[in-house]
Amino acid sequence: MNKIISRLLKIELPPKQSAFLWGPRKTGKTYWITKNFRNSVLIDLLKTDVFADYVSRPSLLRERYQDHSGLIVIDEIQMVPELLNEIHWMIENTAAAFFQCQSRQKLFPNSGRHFAWLQNPAMAKSNQSTSHRN
Repeated sequence: MNKIISRLLKIELPPKQSAFLWGPRKTGKTYWITKNFRNSVLIDLLKTDVFADYVSRPSLLRERYQDHSGLIVIDEIQMVPELLNEIHWMIENTAAAFFQCQSRQKLFPNSGRHFAWLQNPAMAKSNQSTSHRN
């Protein structure tokens, strides 16, 4: 039986603001983004067909969403690091904003953008989330 643990994590992004969410595997990142960003575009790179599309052609992100003016959520961004160039271009040149979620922080060191770290509940008793802004 899976137990759902209520998260203390609350992220309120200003309009057109992009962010990262890092955390260990199996801490509920995907569950959290599907519940908190229901009205956003969600790109789940764990889906084989979605992964294959973007790994073979990262420019597909720009082609599909260049005219999008809302938030685009990309889950497991570390699987296709080449998408970061497209995301960077879109942040600079379009009205799109991005919420990127990943399991391995070391792939993208602190870039000076907003990020949040989601900890395993067993590791953090009272403070289950930490937000930073550089």
